[in-house]
Amino acid sequence: MLGNQPALSKQAPVRITSDKMVYNQAENSVVFQGNVHGTHTDMAIWAERITAYFSDKKKSKDAKQQDKGPGDFGDTIERIVAEGNVRLVANKNEGACAKLTYMVAEGVIRMDGNPILREGQNTVRGESIKFYIRENRSEVLSGTQRRVEAIFYTPKGDKE
Repeated sequence: MLGNQPALSKQAPVRITSDKMVYNQAENSVVFQGNVHGTHTDMAIWAERITAYFSDKKKSKDAKQQDKGPGDFGDTIERIVAEGNVRLVANKNEGACAKLTYMVAEGVIRMDGNPILREGQNTVRGESIKFYIRENRSEVLSGTQRRVEAIFYTPKGDKE
């Protein structure tokens, strides 16, 4: 499930729309609030709030952190955090959770807060779901609140 998803690349833009956007220079982040919708290649995400955290720009020996001006984002997005009624669609897969964190450099997506992933009728649930994009594998973890649950359907006509 959710396999073959490309890691965030510089060639493919990330498009985010929302009711409000706030840049926080101290945290080197941009927060999108209200009816947030983000797209990247074949992936789409909806949430109440999405925060993008940027890396610091590579500084020369003379540059200072306070020299950054408004809108002077870092070189790359380090991680993206979506919170509040998160919904994810990628190819034939759909997912939902309370919080989704995408660690860009690692190529890992983590879904927390009653996560569920569907591919057709097949579903998986757990306390946390992790996708290792580059490795084309996923991991569903149990915890104190929830055990792993998977429901798989076989195509009609298949003999047991």
